[in-house]
Amino acid sequence: MEAWVKEMPNVLILPHSADYSEEVWLEIREKAISVLQTLFFDGVVPKMLYQMRTRRIVK
Repeated sequence: MEAWVKEMPNVLILPHSADYSEEVWLEIREKAISVLQTLFFDGVVPKMLYQMRTRRIVK
């Protein structure tokens, strides 16, 4: 396992994870943190998640 993976706790390593640049990883983490904060602190499912789910269902 690469050293950078050990430095990033609570990150799922997916099959295509190696294709992501460091900037993309930071963006993914920021979005995940934002979603979790909204869910836990406000008790509201973020609209972004709802929209992502409905897009998958429609397709």
